[in-house]
Amino acid sequence: MKKLIFTISFLTLTIIAGLQTLQTASAYQIDPSYRPQNAPFSLKEEITQQGAQSATIIILQTIAGALLYFAAPIAVIVIAMGGFNIVIYGAEQEKLEQGKKQLTWAIIGLFCVILSYSIVRIILEFVLRAV
Repeated sequence: MKKLIFTISFLTLTIIAGLQTLQTASAYQIDPSYRPQNAPFSLKEEITQQGAQSATIIILQTIAGALLYFAAPIAVIVIAMGGFNIVIYGAEQEKLEQGKKQLTWAIIGLFCVILSYSIVRIILEFVLRAV
């Protein structure tokens, strides 16, 4: 029962602390030159404007971007859960090992997602320079 109360209190305080920083964070303006180039676009319009030869490039960019946008937040959540399990269940050897494995595989997964996105971006840069 104590662990449940501690867990709920910890999560509540974490959420409240996060909400307190939202106003400060939203007041900060990012220089437009630092914004990413991954702006939303219409796949059909891009293909008709640039021709059918660039359809593969556009589809690869879309898949890599979608992978990054969906898998990266999930990996961060799994990393947080693994760290939380290590902290809470540190005395129980089985739970500690489970938390370590969860943390290890989440970091490996996040690395793979970022690496795959980078590889696609590098290949596309070479292809676009050659065309």
